[in-house]
Amino acid sequence: LSMLANGITAAWANIAGPLISDLWFPARERTLATAIAVTGPPIGQALGFILGPSLVGHPATASSGLPAVQRLLWFEASFSLAVFLAAAIYFPAKPLVPPSESAAIKRHG
Repeated sequence: LSMLANGITAAWANIAGPLISDLWFPARERTLATAIAVTGPPIGQALGFILGPSLVGHPATASSGLPAVQRLLWFEASFSLAVFLAAAIYFPAKPLVPPSESAAIKRHG
């Protein structure tokens, strides 16, 4: 089940960066915007590998570490939900002014 969920979301993650940069950025900035969108998830994963153990610590037994792991998972879920809600509430579907003439043609054509 988890591999199915990863497979479904991976396709959208690979497509979203170029689509967003095409819609929101002028041609001279699209490469950087796409690069940031593509490298963002691996950087987040790396931070998770660094921050996770530092937040959990070194419990003496597995049962004593369970509350710390649960706190970590709640923290990650809360942070992800907050970012998602902020993006869903704040960001419009498209910019008010097209960033380039090609974006304006795509939008009106």
